[in-house]
Amino acid sequence: MGKSFISDLLDRKFLKVKVFKYRVFFKFVLKENNMSIIGKIVATEKNPTTVDDFFFWTSQNEILNPFDVIKVEHIKDSITYGVVEEICHITDAPSYLTNFISNDFGDVQAPSNTERIGMNYIKAKVISNTKNIYIPVINEAKVSLANRTEIENALGFDDVAVNANLLGS
Repeated sequence: MGKSFISDLLDRKFLKVKVFKYRVFFKFVLKENNMSIIGKIVATEKNPTTVDDFFFWTSQNEILNPFDVIKVEHIKDSITYGVVEEICHITDAPSYLTNFISNDFGDVQAPSNTERIGMNYIKAKVISNTKNIYIPVINEAKVSLANRTEIENALGFDDVAVNANLLGS
């Protein structure tokens, strides 16, 4: 047989998993990961990190997708894994009207009168921790993309023996 059932699913770039009380289709775009840092955790008064989810910022050019699995350095040398839920871009504009006005009152051909500072921030849902430490991740903690093995571990496949005959294969 050669490959495991899970490896076969991951090779096909999708996996059906029951997580967070819902049945969800995860589409994995498995990227080669050389442990490069893609962002840092941000905890604010309005959006603190929690045991369930957290936010982090990235460069505007960082390409992420919903359902990408990311990892965060956490306390006691543990790793917290999360799934990307939302990807947002914000600027220093206080309102939509501000942007409208700075573009010559809505002239799409006019150059912008005000250069805006912008950034991307991402909301992720906690899915596991390597040492079962489920306290909120800490502000400024480093975030990177998880590789294939880490995704399998994050989803608990390293602890599960899958019998392909039971699954109808």
